[in-house]
Amino acid sequence: MTSATEIGQRMRSCRKSIGLTQAEIAEKMDLSINYVSDLENGKKNMSILTMASLCKCFDKSADYFLYGTEDKNAGIDMEKVIEFVSTLSNQQLDHLQTYVNSLIQLKSEA
Repeated sequence: MTSATEIGQRMRSCRKSIGLTQAEIAEKMDLSINYVSDLENGKKNMSILTMASLCKCFDKSADYFLYGTEDKNAGIDMEKVIEFVSTLSNQQLDHLQTYVNSLIQLKSEA
């Protein structure tokens, strides 16, 4: 299980990598500086809403902060995928379905 300290370390690393202070992050996330400091030092746990704000602020997935790995689907704009798929012909949709079924099969065998 991920600890508040690990989440805080990832938060600090992100903040420093973009050159922002705790005060600047606190302002962006509408939090107090002391709370940001407590989060980074693993002294406090955050709510789901704060986690969502953190993800948005740093353009990272919750997987990154919780587990240290990026969600492979985080960069996919599902609205664009749906828009694209809606333009396909029936024959193209059949091919896509066959391909997706093959991927599902491969994943289940792995």
